[in-house]
Amino acid sequence: MTRFARLLVHVGTEPGERPALERAAFLARRTGAAVDLVTVVEDTNLFARFDEAPMRDLLETLAAPLRDEGLAVATAVLHGAAAPEVARYVRARACDLVLKLERADDDGRPNMASLAYDLARKCPCPVWIVRPGPVGPLRRVLALVDPHPENPRSVEIAARVVRAALDAAAVAGGEAHLAHAWEVAGQGVLRPRMGAPQYEALTAATRALALDRLAAFAAEHASDVPPERVHLIDGDPARTLPAYALVTGADLVVMATMTRVGPVGQAMGHFAELVLRRFPCAVFAVKAADFLA
Repeated sequence: MTRFARLLVHVGTEPGERPALERAAFLARRTGAAVDLVTVVEDTNLFARFDEAPMRDLLETLAAPLRDEGLAVATAVLHGAAAPEVARYVRARACDLVLKLERADDDGRPNMASLAYDLARKCPCPVWIVRPGPVGPLRRVLALVDPHPENPRSVEIAARVVRAALDAAAVAGGEAHLAHAWEVAGQGVLRPRMGAPQYEALTAATRALALDRLAAFAAEHASDVPPERVHLIDGDPARTLPAYALVTGADLVVMATMTRVGPVGQAMGHFAELVLRRFPCAVFAVKAADFLA
């Protein structure tokens, strides 16, 4: 049973917005989810504030063929700052998932200042960051986890990542895979100070511990993922996980993004900030259950 009941697609005014809409339509056809097409009139857009008709017409034009298929589609024009307004709409409409096309920098790399990543920071539900280009099948869905038994919250977040990956794979008829990357903490300091045999022993012990923890987590929270699809990756996670996603042909990466709470609310975790733009495929950003937008 999938958990997608209401999908929100943020529609911008730039050309090329189709991939997010096409992915949402695919999910809606498979799950029966309703689709909300939403755009936001920013406070600085004085012309649109006085004439919303073109924006409403755009949403209705996009909605029409989906309604002809029998899908339930609503449209809405919001006002204000985009990410906070979308977050409020998500809460009011009980949306399960937000889909947003990512905008790249001039060098072709994902723009961490774009609305897609701002939504990943601020929306109370998961955000599917859709890459530009043709929308292909989801043959391989890769769940990235970092559970620590001594930290129950990390285990809870990892379990949510696994459930989201299983849901996405089930909807698309693909395979869900589980991956965890490990490295020796402080290796830059330890390696020069330890003899080779001692450092090799430490590395082997650290890897064995990581493997045991991953196996225990998978047994309890990812029993639907066959053991051959549970992968322990050696090396710096920020470097090895994007590379692993690339070489194994992942179509969707599912990962947690929110790990810190500050005086102004949730902040995107350091690891997420570091690696989100490195993945070659779409990213499904999951929040903790206690996320506060």
